[in-house]
Amino acid sequence: MPRNAKYGSQLANLKAERDGTPAVSRGPGRPLGKRSDKAYKGYSVLLRRESQRKAHNILREEEDDDKRLDFSSLIQQLLDSWLAKQKAA
Repeated sequence: MPRNAKYGSQLANLKAERDGTPAVSRGPGRPLGKRSDKAYKGYSVLLRRESQRKAHNILREEEDDDKRLDFSSLIQQLLDSWLAKQKAA
């Protein structure tokens, strides 16, 4: 068993960044999700159960995949809208 098998790709990427050489590219597969995207950070918030359930049900009922939001995207839109109003005030 190779010594660094568990962290081999991560070590290769770190060495590539340090040396200025191109990093090892990912193979085919699922695209990176929000959890892996450095622009996103996970937060825990407390919501009323009934409000959260109603929102999830409404989001699930959207039939058009292009218009369908996930819960975190909905919260992001609401937060961005609130921030824009605060900036304008």
